[in-house]
Amino acid sequence: MCIAITDESGNLIAFERMDGGKITSVTIAIDKAFTAGAARKATHEYGTASQPGAAAYGIGRRSAAA
Repeated sequence: MCIAITDESGNLIAFERMDGGKITSVTIAIDKAFTAGAARKATHEYGTASQPGAAAYGIGRRSAAA
């Protein structure tokens, strides 16, 4: 398990990875904390809006041009 904490602007201020925590969880935890902090909205609230056909579908995907 990884725990990331950001300030209200989404800047990382604390991070902890427990023994045995998956290395891939590092990026996921930091990205979720950034989203929640910057948007001031819990990430679980994006669940419905980010489903196929919904307004925010693909919100986590990066543009091929980027």
